[in-house]
Amino acid sequence: MATAGTLTLRRTDDDKLREHSERRYKSMMPASDLAAEWYEIAGLCMPQRSRQLVELHKQKQRNATANTRLHDGHAIRSFDILANGMLSGLSSRSRPWRKSKLEDEDLMEYHPVQVWLDAYDQLVNSALGSSNFYEAMLSCYREMSGFGTGAVVIQQHDAASPKFVCHPLTVGEYGIAVGRDLRPDSLCRSFSFDTRQIVENYVADRFDSAVLHWERVPFRVKEAWDKGNYDHRFVVRHLIEPNPAYVPGKLGKVGMPFRSIKWLESEEDKKKFLCIEGYRDQPFMAPRWETIAGEIWGTGRGKVALPDLRALQLSGKRSGEAEDMLVKPPTWGPPAIDRVGMLPGNHTTVAAADMSVGIKPVYEIGYQAVSAVEAKLLRRQQAVDRMAYVDLFMAITTMEGVQPRNIEELARRHEEQLTQLGPVTDRANGELLEVANDRVGGILAARGDLLNLLPEPPEELQGQRSRPTSCRY
Repeated sequence: MATAGTLTLRRTDDDKLREHSERRYKSMMPASDLAAEWYEIAGLCMPQRSRQLVELHKQKQRNATANTRLHDGHAIRSFDILANGMLSGLSSRSRPWRKSKLEDEDLMEYHPVQVWLDAYDQLVNSALGSSNFYEAMLSCYREMSGFGTGAVVIQQHDAASPKFVCHPLTVGEYGIAVGRDLRPDSLCRSFSFDTRQIVENYVADRFDSAVLHWERVPFRVKEAWDKGNYDHRFVVRHLIEPNPAYVPGKLGKVGMPFRSIKWLESEEDKKKFLCIEGYRDQPFMAPRWETIAGEIWGTGRGKVALPDLRALQLSGKRSGEAEDMLVKPPTWGPPAIDRVGMLPGNHTTVAAADMSVGIKPVYEIGYQAVSAVEAKLLRRQQAVDRMAYVDLFMAITTMEGVQPRNIEELARRHEEQLTQLGPVTDRANGELLEVANDRVGGILAARGDLLNLLPEPPEELQGQRSRPTSCRY
């Protein structure tokens, strides 16, 4: 049935669709060597982004820091500054960052058109502000900067507010593929649902929650529900791709440019799916920091900064060792003195014969060694800051000299430094913000908000489609 611009099916007669979905899922997931590289990057500068990576490496640790022991947290703070700076510059909640325009720019001169577009922008901005869009963008920018690729799925919400929900993904739990335009057009992912979530989303009737359609799911789901195992987890696989049967202008499933397929990994019936949905707009964004021709996954600052990230942890370890050698050096003494209290206020009882020998350090280092190690550590931190563009986003805070400077000098410094992020902002506009704008606009149209909450569009807008301008720093 078609509801809110989305076609939803539970079962298909195509016995090859499941085989096709499984094959695409396996081919799109990242290779093991790439996942191992992300695992190291996560452990060095983004330990909170590594849940799925830990599972891929068959480890039982709670985060990636179990594989890489952190001795200095400066890199974590540097990449936080980078992500926060990109959010503030590209898509800040506190200032306008998008403005719709028409493909026919001459129509923009008409006052009724401008009035309607302003009302449309207010509606979109209100929908963005009432959702978790900006939280998801921060997560996406953090993934882009560290691992080179970020991903967010936007799903329509039936409630009055929020009108949609954003699902930010982390590396290791999804795969992507690019289309003819070399931009991501397909996404697959794996996640888990507990028994209660599966029943609420796919078993219960959408019009009467008391009616349960158990034929839609495997028997083990009903078995877990009957036994009260509501927290038992089931693995769900999800594939989003262009609809191969798409025919522009047609109704039904052939009129949907994108299709979304979800199925339980444990489902033995190859013709049964949790749902097969059609979308009029791409329901996900997968922006990349930088790519080389032929590459699908992006290269982020985390990979470029790997040598400095490793050296920073080594310098942090050596700095701690130097301080320990200075404050608590290894000691030696006569065998008669078995236990010695080395803490302030402790009392050690020794024989008179041993008092002349006492306890002495085995090896002593000069106090200058600590300063030398700290200076090297500072250089490593500065190298990581340069890789993470901290000097760009903290230009005024870290500026040398008397504050404040004049406005013209600040503007020139800002423009000069922003040239470093020019290609990245262009890619973020094309692969992230423009796709998100189209998806949000499509959701508002499918919900009927464009008809119910906006004034009647002027005659000049008939047949036109609004799209965002280039959003730059």
